[in-house]
Amino acid sequence: MTRRATSSWPYEEVASLDEKAGNTAAANVGLEDQAGALKDQYLRLNADFDNFKKRTLKAGPAVYCPPRHPTCSGQPSLESNGTT
Repeated sequence: MTRRATSSWPYEEVASLDEKAGNTAAANVGLEDQAGALKDQYLRLNADFDNFKKRTLKAGPAVYCPPRHPTCSGQPSLESNGTT
């Protein structure tokens, strides 16, 4: 191990390590904030989707019926044979 010529070399090294630890802690806080924001965004989006599913179930099949489906087109179904 080589020593520097100055007598304060361990203190400089400790100060350098403290500075690096401070930078890492600041970056960690930034990542925690970002993770919290993403979690909040996910929860809100998931709640919005759940509300969408509930609304579409209440609306019934007529809203999302395919155009050629007998319920939507007003045409008689194959089962009735047009006799009713």
